[in-house]
Amino acid sequence: MLASTITTKTFFFSLVVVVVSILLLISSIEDSFFFVDCKRSHLRRHPSHNNRYRRHPYHYHHHSNNNNKYRRSRINHHNTHMSNTSPLKDKFTVYVGTWSNKLYILNLETHTGTLTLQSTVDVGMRPSYITFDPTNTHLYAVNEVEEYRGRNHSGAVVSMDLRTKRVVSAVPSLGADPCFIMVDKTGKHLLVANYNDDSSTKDPSASTVAVFSVHPSNATIEQHPTDFIKFEGKGPNRERQNAAHPHHFVLDPTNRFAFMVDLGGDRIYQYLFNPDGSKTLTPNPHAPFVTSRPGSGPRHIAFHPSLRYAYVAHELDSTMTVFNFDSERGTLEPVQVISMLPDNTDPSKCSGAEVQVSPDGRFVYGNNRGESDTFAIYRVDPTNGKLTLVKHEETGGHFPRHFMMDKTGQILLVANQLSNNIRVFRRDIESGLLKKIGGIDGIKIPTCIAML
Repeated sequence: MLASTITTKTFFFSLVVVVVSILLLISSIEDSFFFVDCKRSHLRRHPSHNNRYRRHPYHYHHHSNNNNKYRRSRINHHNTHMSNTSPLKDKFTVYVGTWSNKLYILNLETHTGTLTLQSTVDVGMRPSYITFDPTNTHLYAVNEVEEYRGRNHSGAVVSMDLRTKRVVSAVPSLGADPCFIMVDKTGKHLLVANYNDDSSTKDPSASTVAVFSVHPSNATIEQHPTDFIKFEGKGPNRERQNAAHPHHFVLDPTNRFAFMVDLGGDRIYQYLFNPDGSKTLTPNPHAPFVTSRPGSGPRHIAFHPSLRYAYVAHELDSTMTVFNFDSERGTLEPVQVISMLPDNTDPSKCSGAEVQVSPDGRFVYGNNRGESDTFAIYRVDPTNGKLTLVKHEETGGHFPRHFMMDKTGQILLVANQLSNNIRVFRRDIESGLLKKIGGIDGIKIPTCIAML
């Protein structure tokens, strides 16, 4: 009886050992396949595997005294660098703001660069700048006019439902000729810059910025702003700088700091932004503004994905300024000025317009309008953010006012304002160079592009 019991126990113990061994073997095989699959996936993302795996040095340098921050920064930068390998969408819906009284809606085939007209929508007069809310269900636009519904020295701010293509809300912009609008990351605030174009009949007090509350669920805009600021100031260019001219009013990528770019006063104003407070803007106590070169006319600003640098395109002298950006204090410090113009080009016959940073942070793009209708393509020095010119490329039209890239950085569209066309470019991720692949004509006075 005892021998039988021992034999039975030995049998069951051996059976358990066999089962456990089989399970461990299966787990080992699955892990091997998972490792191989991950390795293959990594190689697909990085054709030049050995070179591509290296991180850029500016994060290593920035956090060299803090190992924990250093590791986090490496991961964050690696993700930013990987962003440009995301698959390119086959199709986009492209919205075009204009200085005519139409908002154009186009279809884009990315592999051919073909743009076709889908429809036009009435969102008021001169919808010159447009943007989307964070959920991509509503579009916001400014009406760049001097009078709105009998109110002098004011344009309008408009919201539209992207599903019904109908205007939801419209309120006065509280300043003349609004030329820019953006939505904060919470979707609850609109920032508007009222340029107040040069004219002896204009009221200088119409050079303003305003922050409007908006209901994210239905895009209804509150008529009374949470913040409203008037600006005064002049520059040495009597034709273009006889008053302050707010041209760009943006938030940094963290949603903590706001910057107003004043073309007329050669200043960039710096604010603390509080989306949850009754007062959303507070002048930055470290430095309420930074001054640009006299007569340069700063126009637009763009931030580097590392949050260490910012780039400002100047309209009046067609230059680009590189700033160190202190993302803890929210302040800018200029470190380089570089021309956007090709050699032997008369600066008095050109003007700068837009600035964009590629999603991987390796290239910066500016553009010129006038005698030279060109992109200026720059390579970013990863150690200090400074720029080196790579090449100038023609925009495929006259007087390019605005351009934008898709989120992968593989497609770029430009609005050529005075030739009434949109041109589509394919962007080489490695070289930063552009190749024109398509476009559309007959878009009346295009001024801004947005894609979904």
